[in-house]
Formats: sequence, C-alpha cells, structure tokens
Amino acid sequence: MPHPLILLRIAPLLSSTAAVSMTLCEDVFLRPFGAPHPTLRKPANRLLLAHVNAFKPYAMAMTATFYFSAIGTAVVNIKFRDGGLGLSGTSTAAPRNLSAVFYLAGVVFNALHFAFAPRDLALLDIVADEDRVDADKGKDNCTAMASWVSLNVSRGLLADFPGFVCTFAGFLLSLS
Repeated sequence: MPHPLILLRIAPLLSSTAAVSMTLCEDVFLRPFGAPHPTLRKPANRLLLAHVNAFKPYAMAMTATFYFSAIGTAVVNIKFRDGGLGLSGTSTAAPRNLSAVFYLAGVVFNALHFAFAPRDLALLDIVADEDRVDADKGKDNCTAMASWVSLNVSRGLLADFPGFVCTFAGFLLSLS
C-alpha cells in the first residue's frame, strides 16, 4: 500500500484516539472538582469557576477539531475510489468493504458525541456562572461539575470509545 494511502487510512484513527484521550483526561482532571473534600468545597467552587472559564474555549476548539477530523477523514476513506474501500464491490473486496462498514460505524459513533452537546454545554454554563460560586448561600457549581463528569462518562462509553474501536477496526481491516 502506498504511503499516502496509509496516511489516509490512519488519519481517522489518530483523530479518534486524540478524542477518546481527551475524554479520559477530562475525567481524570475534572472528577475531583465534582466531589471535593467538605473543607475544600468553597475554594473548589471559586477555582472551578476560573478553571472552566479558562479552558472552555480551548476545549471546544480541540473537541471540534478531533471529532470533525475523525469524521471527515473516515468519510474520505469510505469514498476514496482508488483505495477500494467503497461499500459496493466483489467478494474479493470483502475485507475492504468490511473496513468501510467499520469506518462508517466510527463516523456514526463520533457524530453521536455531539448529541450530548446541549446538556454538556448547559452544565458547563452552570459551572461557569459567577453567581453560583458561594456555597454558603446554597449555590454550588461543584454539584454541576459532578453532573457533567457523569455525563462525560456516559458519553465516553456510548459514543467516544465505540467510535474509537470501530475506527481502529476499520483501519486494521483496510490494511488487508
């Protein structure tokens, strides 16, 4: 297989790997803010506000880049004529057709990530709301962060990780 074709085949896998890695890192770094020790809750609320407001623009840009790259390059792989990954063909092209099916499944799962966006962004807006940083007044953005972390885990298990697995399978089958 020529080198440019291998780069085309691996591009969705690299993007999908970056996306699922980001999901895991978000869990590792944001989970502690969802359930801080009671003595740390008030400072955690203030720190969380500043932290989310600082990382949100970059996280949104990275998320869009990773997922749109994974989706776009997988679609190009499916449509690429000279590489033979099309969904129609002879029985000798069965592994390549199966590769296209897995790339397509990866596209669907990676796109499913965005179905969680309305709830995701609403929770981040709650966390970033300056009026919610005073836990002494019954307002607590750490609770909203705990809800966001839970959503992130669900999204990771239902969309991100399956998208990565399907893209990985599509890549491996494209090599045969």
